[in-house]
Amino acid sequence: MTRLGEIPRGKLKVGLAITLAGLVVVGTAVAIRNTFFRATTITAYFPTATAIYPGDDVRVSGMKVGTIDSIQPQGTRAKLVMHVDHGVSIPADAKAVIVAQNLVAARYVQLTPPYRSSGPTMR
Repeated sequence: MTRLGEIPRGKLKVGLAITLAGLVVVGTAVAIRNTFFRATTITAYFPTATAIYPGDDVRVSGMKVGTIDSIQPQGTRAKLVMHVDHGVSIPADAKAVIVAQNLVAARYVQLTPPYRSSGPTMR
């Protein structure tokens, strides 16, 4: 076995260079993802947010397109902050509805109207 002090400087420099190069690649990938593939953030206000939680689904026509990020009380209302996956176009005038599948199942947020051939979208 060798100790740290016994590792040749050349091998130490190569290892450090490989580590730094890996960090640069990962940092660049994260920056590109956040710049070009950012999810759309949507904020909606509801009179109540009973039995819905951060991490629950956001859906369009029953298909999952995002998740709820946070739920905060705002006076007499509940503020839901959600994100919708990159590439999913949501009409600018879309409405959000909390849907209960049945009495005991988890709830989700449904965005409606579900589709439109043209017109402004949320960004």
